Amino acid sequence: MRTIWRCLLALVVIWSLAAGAIFAVRWSRPTPQKFMSYVAEHPLQGLKASGRMAVIERAARLLNGLNSEQRLELKKSGVLRTFFTQLTSEERRRFANLTLPAGYRQMVKTLNKMDPEERKKVAARTLRDLRRQSAVASELSGEDDIRAMISQGASIFEQEASAQVKLDFAPVFEEYQRTQKDPAVGTAPPKL
Repeated sequence: MRTIWRCLLALVVIWSLAAGAIFAVRWSRPTPQKFMSYVAEHPLQGLKASGRMAVIERAARLLNGLNSEQRLELKKSGVLRTFFTQLTSEERRRFANLTLPAGYRQMVKTLNKMDPEERKKVAARTLRDLRRQSAVASELSGEDDIRAMISQGASIFEQEASAQVKLDFAPVFEEYQRTQKDPAVGTAPPKL
């Protein structure tokens, strides 16, 4: 009878540990809501440089923990853009350096998994957005910063995208190169 009680007790302990581990993983996993709450609870105004950097680095870790769908949800909320506009130029560079590689890799991974028709739609939408948002991007960062970000993304894309993804997104890269050769092309969004 003692053996049965010991086995039951051991089973309860094991299940309790497993439940605790599952709860801990779910609690610590970043979500768009956690990012939004964090930046709302940690405003940058009035903080010294070291405090601002701590908030920026924690926000970057939260953002890097999100999957593609969660990043899109966060982008649509406007909180990420609001947070980004509160940063100084130097802080924007730091935040971009902390988050863009993970974001690019995640994007390429998602594109590699998409069915071809869906991927072509994404490529067309990206091309349209590139034409519309070039003026918005230049408001938030300098041209050198934008070029560095695009270069970093292109490098990751070249290394990790499948051949079909590269083919589908060739028009996007061609449009970007065209706007770089003729800066006037990217200054105002075209009427579509």
